[in-house]
Amino acid sequence: VTPANLPHLVGDIIISVERAEAQSEEYGHSLQREIGFLLIHGLLHLYGYDHIDEQDRIAMRAEEERILAVLGLGRDVPETPHNS
Repeated sequence: VTPANLPHLVGDIIISVERAEAQSEEYGHSLQREIGFLLIHGLLHLYGYDHIDEQDRIAMRAEEERILAVLGLGRDVPETPHNS
């Protein structure tokens, strides 16, 4: 990923399909949504987002969900402490 304001590669994103499949089953949503979530989560980290403290976690999660909704991968189950 090379954001327009950065002149060089900023990182890699590697997704284990096997792990994504297990997580999609654990969280009760589709494999497509889980892979989309993992990709968006990784991209946001590359763009400087983090979830170290609660305020940052909330901001990052909101942006993840916004992007996933635009892509047609919005939540198909209500958010709970387990899947948030």
